[in-house]
Amino acid sequence: MNGVRPASLLAAGLLAAWLHPGGARAEGRPAEAAGARDVRPAIEVLAAVAPAAPPGAPTMAIYLQLRNRGALADALLGASTPLAAEAMIHAQQMDGGIMRMRMLERLAIPAGGTVAMRTGGIHIMLAGMARMPKAGEQFPLLLRFERAGDLPAQVHVLPLGSAP
Repeated sequence: MNGVRPASLLAAGLLAAWLHPGGARAEGRPAEAAGARDVRPAIEVLAAVAPAAPPGAPTMAIYLQLRNRGALADALLGASTPLAAEAMIHAQQMDGGIMRMRMLERLAIPAGGTVAMRTGGIHIMLAGMARMPKAGEQFPLLLRFERAGDLPAQVHVLPLGSAP
């Protein structure tokens, strides 16, 4: 081997692995086998917004899109923010000419799919507000997923009466 000993090559390889431990990782996760494909979900939060609430309103709604770039389905299980005592996943639907709201325990996000929260449909309802944020502000939101775990997001507050 042109005067290079196998033990020297092994030592160089170990040193390189020690200096660059991320070399065996894909997206910050350990590789399970050489050439293994990471099939865990990759959730992306898009356009998290909340229209400003009118003066005296006790609640605020958040609308966002959740994109699952992974090969496995996932589900949103809950949310929290320091601005509210409660953050609940709600769905609105017409029932006999009356708009009804119901709380969802989980919101499925299909593999390779996108779920969009919209006015008159699915949203995250904040209640027990510590303070009501104003248009132009941002506030933190922590989303809890079945597979992806906790994912932080920033919510942008839109002007009063704005539709997301």
